[in-house]
Amino acid sequence: MIYRSNNNYILEDVMGDTAIIAIEQDIAKMKSMVATNETGRKMLECLADGKEHSTEDVVSSIMEEFEVEEAMATKDVDEFLGKLSQCGYVTIVG
Repeated sequence: MIYRSNNNYILEDVMGDTAIIAIEQDIAKMKSMVATNETGRKMLECLADGKEHSTEDVVSSIMEEFEVEEAMATKDVDEFLGKLSQCGYVTIVG
C-alpha cells in the first residue's frame, strides 16, 4: 500500500506515550485522539514530510529502528496505519 500523512495532527508526549491529536478549526468536528507507543510515533514520523510512502518504506524504517522481523513490522504497519486512515490522519493512496 501507499500512505500519505494528512498533516492534520500533532504528536504530543503524554506520560510516556504519544498522543495523536487532530487539528481542527472547529473543536466540534474533532474526530478523535489516539494514543500510541514509540513504534506508532515512528510510523507517523516516516510520513511527516507529506509525501507518499510505500508500506516497504515504513517497514524498513521500523525494522531498522526496533530490530524486528519484516513479517511483524509489515503486520504492524498495515494494521496501525489502516486504523489511522479510518480516523483521517493518513490516507491510503494506492
